[in-house]
Amino acid sequence: MVRWFVDQGMTMKSARGWMSFIIFALISNTIPITTWALYEVIRSPSLFAAVRAEVLPAFHLSPPGSNKPPTLNTAKLLSLPLLNSIFIETLRLYLPQPLPPGGKPRYRYRRVSHPQGVFGASRDNVCASG
Repeated sequence: MVRWFVDQGMTMKSARGWMSFIIFALISNTIPITTWALYEVIRSPSLFAAVRAEVLPAFHLSPPGSNKPPTLNTAKLLSLPLLNSIFIETLRLYLPQPLPPGGKPRYRYRRVSHPQGVFGASRDNVCASG
């Protein structure tokens, strides 16, 4: 993919930057956030019931005996307040926040001190660079 970016006229440095962004987006958002959101919904029976009741009207099932697959009204799905609230709260609770690189032995962010070698922090832990 880097080669494609370069073939499109980007410098190698820009192509590497875009690849880093794409990898970060895939690793940091989509899969972990969906997993954590599902975890939070499934572990609470009342929340699961509320989400199910909110989401079901966005699905349109085919009549019995029909070979047509069910359809999903994505506009309706994207406008559901509880589902959106769960997504936003999951981002707040579980997405690691990157810390700026630097030569300081410790970095202080919002009254929390992070040791050298830490590249991100979330609500409950820190991410060491190795």
